[in-house]
Formats: sequence, C-alpha cells, structure tokens
Amino acid sequence: MIGPDNLGGNKVPCLMTDSLEQSLVLLAILCSFSSDSLMRLRISTNLTWNFLSNLAVPKYTDIPEDTRQKICQLAAKLNCTTPELAEVWNAVFPDSPWTYSSAERNLWKRAEIRARLDAIVAELYGLTVEEYAVILTGFPLLDRDQPPLSGDVFLTEGNEASKNKGEEGKDWIETEWGFFELRPRSFITRDLALLTYMQRKECPVPQKLDEWYRDKAGFNPEGSLSRFRIGDIKDLIERVETAKKNGAVPYIPTTRGEENAG
Repeated sequence: MIGPDNLGGNKVPCLMTDSLEQSLVLLAILCSFSSDSLMRLRISTNLTWNFLSNLAVPKYTDIPEDTRQKICQLAAKLNCTTPELAEVWNAVFPDSPWTYSSAERNLWKRAEIRARLDAIVAELYGLTVEEYAVILTGFPLLDRDQPPLSGDVFLTEGNEASKNKGEEGKDWIETEWGFFELRPRSFITRDLALLTYMQRKECPVPQKLDEWYRDKAGFNPEGSLSRFRIGDIKDLIERVETAKKNGAVPYIPTTRGEENAG
C-alpha cells in the first residue's frame, strides 16, 4: 500500500478502490499464490495493466463480512510498519492506536500471517487442498537462500558433463528425460503454505508427503513434470518444524546471483 502523502511515477501504477477495506482485501488477493499462478498462465515476463485488468479475482460482495474483516486485520499487521500507514492501522484497529510495535516484525510470525492470508484467498477461489498443493509446486525460485532439509533437492537440466560434477544419485541423475543436476533446496514456504491450508480445511496432514502428492494430488515428485525431490523427512509437520529449527524462514525473497541460478 502507498500512503496518502507519497508519490508514484509511471513505474508505480496504482489501483484505486472505494474503501480501505476493499484495498486491503484486494491487496491480499493480488499478493497470493492463487492469483499469481493465474497470472503466470498468461504472461512470461512483463506484467502490464492489460493482463492485470483481466485477472479473475473473487467478487468482493461474495466474501463474508467476517472474512473481509480478518483479511484486513492480517494485512494491516503485515503492512503498517511505518508512521505513513498509521492511519490505515487506526482504521482497522480503532481501539488500538498505531505505535512502532503495532505491526508484526518477527519474520516467522510474518510468514505465518502470509500463509494464513494465502489460505483464506485459496479458499475464496474455491481451491481444493490438492489443487492448492499443485499450484505451490509452480514457484521454483522460492527459498533458494534458506537452509534445505536433508535430501531435499531441486532438479536443473544438465548434460553428459554433469557426470564429472559429483556422485550419481547425490549430485546428478540420468533419467529417460535426460541428465539433471541435483541441487539442495529448501521448500519451507511451500510446506508452510500447504500445512496452513490443510489445517484450515481440516484435512489430514500427510506423514508421507511424497506419496500424498502422487496418490492424492496427482503430481508425482518422481515424474517428468516434477523438478523437486522430497528427501529424508516426509512428515509435513515435521518438515516445517525441522526447517524452522534449522533457521529457514518462509516468504523471504531470494537474492540474485550466480550461486542461486536454476
């Protein structure tokens, strides 16, 4: 959100709404994995107004009032970190005036709030847990700076020379689809987002996540369309808890650099 006293040039197109509540709800929807995945089906590089204006979003008047209120509260906790947005905070929480400590600043708690918002929006789109799980596999650039769980890897395309880069099955594999290098990768954002949605939908949390993807979501982690492999820890709750203990933080943007290529 942009404060009322801030300016934005032609590189900062702005969406205007009729109310603060509409702005916060729209903000949550547009920043969600659900809407992002829809947009990725239509564009490759540049997001222009033409694409954005045709994005399908849940109808505001169809969203229950208590859900809109919850979205506003969570969005305010994430965004109102500076005095410029104190007015927004005060409108959402009229009985608790903004202070520097009002907004959530703990990185893990912020991630949990984002996961809750993503879960709410996924429900508004009418997604099943299985559909949401598949959507979450479509963001390969997440968490490249976070410490991975044991055995968790991301597959990047390789060639015959990949054989000289390490041990087969550990550093590279050869499949019927070609050579692939195996790069350790964290999937903490995907795991937390999926766990949060499962808990919201009161869905049994899988103890063998790789089998659940294959048998329930119809997405085989060992198949040709998959670029990830789930390592030693299969239980979804344990994966999130262990990643947190290891220092991984969800929803943190990945830095650019050759070491993160792929």
